[in-house]
Amino acid sequence: MTTQGAVREKRQVHVVTGGKIQSKRSKTPQNDTAHRHDPFFVKDFLAYLQIERNASPYTLSNYGAELEKFASFLKSQGILDIRKVDILLLRKYLLYIKERRNLGNRTIALKIATLRSYSKFLRVSEIIKNDPSLKLTTPRFPEPQINYLTKEELLLFLSLPDRIAPRFVGERERDKVIFHLLVFGGLRRAEILGLKWQDIDLSSGWMMVRRAKGNKTRTVPLAAPLEEALKQLRAVMRPQPEEFVLLDQKRRPISVSSFYNIFNRYLILSGIGRHVTPHSFRHSCANCVGQKRRKSPLSTRDLGALQYNYYKHVYSCGESGSESCCR
Repeated sequence: MTTQGAVREKRQVHVVTGGKIQSKRSKTPQNDTAHRHDPFFVKDFLAYLQIERNASPYTLSNYGAELEKFASFLKSQGILDIRKVDILLLRKYLLYIKERRNLGNRTIALKIATLRSYSKFLRVSEIIKNDPSLKLTTPRFPEPQINYLTKEELLLFLSLPDRIAPRFVGERERDKVIFHLLVFGGLRRAEILGLKWQDIDLSSGWMMVRRAKGNKTRTVPLAAPLEEALKQLRAVMRPQPEEFVLLDQKRRPISVSSFYNIFNRYLILSGIGRHVTPHSFRHSCANCVGQKRRKSPLSTRDLGALQYNYYKHVYSCGESGSESCCR
């Protein structure tokens, strides 16, 4: 982000017009009203992520919040022109947030990734000439400890809905489907909540996951236990094709908070005294796919993340949970 001073040069800015990002040749920043209101082009960057990269609202919110902090820091340093930012200023910002908020290396690495993505957009858009973020060094941090469930623990969760009395018609079958989707499908929470009956083909043994990460769509094979659980729920609820699979007592789609209330209820009943989340089941399913690929109908592509090498070095062969979702 080299200093241009008073040099008047044309630049290319991405603007949103009719739902598409278009390139627009603009005049100098001094005469650009949009530049005065958003001198760091944060809104243009977020529009680029939303339209061209199909970023989720959660991603846009995180990027926007982080870049707002960066913009506030630049203003506190008297910087109102993004082209005046250099590597020294970037390092000063990272040191500032690290000391002020006592951030770890993993969090700093995420913030560096945000700055690199943002700076790349500015360079490709010809707003800046050089990208100082390329000179930043990502700090090292230890590999995360993957939290997964053993075979016995997974079987326990699958059996819990049958051990307690349902409070309304279809509750038991619905809760069984939740844990079968977690264990045998490896679905994320948002993917489970977005699943509709029209996305499931029980005759061919496939389901379409439409709310995958990054707003992508993928097909996932139905393991026999999952297929049976879905048939039981359909027989009780007699749903319409356009209805969501998971409904509450009033046949309304369950919310995120309701989903966690259901999950935490069974977590307490299980008696497992350690930290377990819905994503722990996804790790367990990835472990199954990685170690027992021949028995599992799933692949890493079905999980929506080609990260077998990542899981391979974390899980060891022969763990008791390796066959958990293969049957």
